[in-house]
Amino acid sequence: MKSKIYTFIMLLVCSVLILITCGCNNSKEESHDSSPGYPITIDGTVFSKYPERVVVLSESIADIIIATSNEIKLVGKGDDCTQRELKVLKSVGTQENPNVQEISALSPDLIICDSEMPNDIKNYFKENNINVISLPAAKSRSELESLYYTIGNLFSGTSGADNAADVCKKILLEIDDISRRVPSNFCFTACYIYDIDGKVASGDTLAGKLIESAGADNIASDCTNNTMEKEHLILSDPNFIFCPQAVHENLVNNQDFANLSAISSNQIFDMEKSLMIRQGKTLIEAVKFMACTMYPENIK
Repeated sequence: MKSKIYTFIMLLVCSVLILITCGCNNSKEESHDSSPGYPITIDGTVFSKYPERVVVLSESIADIIIATSNEIKLVGKGDDCTQRELKVLKSVGTQENPNVQEISALSPDLIICDSEMPNDIKNYFKENNINVISLPAAKSRSELESLYYTIGNLFSGTSGADNAADVCKKILLEIDDISRRVPSNFCFTACYIYDIDGKVASGDTLAGKLIESAGADNIASDCTNNTMEKEHLILSDPNFIFCPQAVHENLVNNQDFANLSAISSNQIFDMEKSLMIRQGKTLIEAVKFMACTMYPENIK
């Protein structure tokens, strides 16, 4: 009788040990395959864990990746990603014309763009088990916060999403601090011109709103899709014009714009377009540059 009881107890103990062991193994497998915040779906792609080797072709997204301290996972960059933090990375073309061979040689598990890649190239990468996602640039503060959260979640799960959201809030707070230092008793009119063909920072973009944050009325606030007619610019006659150096030279040498106040009073200023495209901490730099230019006694 005692022998039977002893045998029963031993079998029971063994069963419990087996269950505990299996549970530990399953726990280890789950922790290896997934992390808090996963799986997530971004741009139609399901991620069960964070990517380990990433190529970023968008200079705007690259700027956010740097701001959220996730650049360590980057193995390649687009030609426009000239941030000093990424200088050691290999340039692999543009979003419209990526170098397929050079990207493939880097063995990435993810490529990030902010616009759609040509379908034939995108399909090639997917056939080779390389995910491609597009994260469009934010057009408003709320979209910016959402974009930061998504990127943080993608790279580091729930904790990464929360950290990225905090980074975004701090950037917006710094921009608001600059805005508060702008004098309220008067306001200039201004615009940012990307090229001589009429591409501007329109009111339906975050870049257009940066002009307002810097303390000016954006003459392109009623324009959409970064487009403004030449006649609109002439009639609006802004006090300040910000643009790349090449555009500056074209405007000054074009007789159609000879009577613009900004040109006659030498209030046209060189400002690289990357300052109006990138959506990391460069946002602060862009607002500060414009505000310092227009209100040098108030913004330092």
